[in-house]
Amino acid sequence: MIRIARLTGQLLACAAILTAGCGDRKKAPNTNATTKPKSTQSPSTDAKPVTKQPTTDAAATKRPEVWAVSSDPVDKPPSRTKSTRGSWKVETSPDGQRVLVQRAKSPSAFFNLVLFATKAQDVDLKVRLKPISGRIDQGGGLVWRARDADNYYIARYNPLEDNYRLYKVVAGLRTMLASAKTKGSRTQWRELRCTAAANLMTCYLDGAKLLEHRDNTFKNAGHVGLWTKADAVTMFDWLSNQVAKR
Repeated sequence: MIRIARLTGQLLACAAILTAGCGDRKKAPNTNATTKPKSTQSPSTDAKPVTKQPTTDAAATKRPEVWAVSSDPVDKPPSRTKSTRGSWKVETSPDGQRVLVQRAKSPSAFFNLVLFATKAQDVDLKVRLKPISGRIDQGGGLVWRARDADNYYIARYNPLEDNYRLYKVVAGLRTMLASAKTKGSRTQWRELRCTAAANLMTCYLDGAKLLEHRDNTFKNAGHVGLWTKADAVTMFDWLSNQVAKR
């Protein structure tokens, strides 16, 4: 009986040891499980700068400044202007859109001009224009780095002469810097684009690069604007400026 009791005691002790050992084995997976989330957190922490980068780039991109007359009253001069020469008024086009029209029929040597209040040095200007009439002159163009109404750069399209030209106007006198022949209908909408970065000026017509020239006459920021000559009656729509990259 004593031997049986001793054997029983030894068996119970072994069972207790085995049970404790099994319990230790079960805890091992739990320990590993708690360490797994730590290893998965580091990739998400590293990924944060990557997801922020597009947002930073988008915020750094400057949106174009637009001078649209869609909200301006009809039969009135455009808003946000510094000065005007000629007769510039907002009108409703045949297709129902509000546009800016120059209707003065000035002498042949007179430049009709509207300058906007904003100043810029490096520019990427775009405008749509449509010639309406003119016996002496037709079409029009873009103005930038204007000190005043007598000193500025101008790129103009003339459907009567079938050319596109870049000028500088100093003290009211115009000097041609570059010229190109053009083709196309004289009564359709045309898109003019001019970029100026430092002393390099590049001009496009309907997306085609036609003019390029370097000049140091006007280096500082100046007003942007629109231009016609003499009796050129012209419709303008959607002038915008995106700062050019050097």
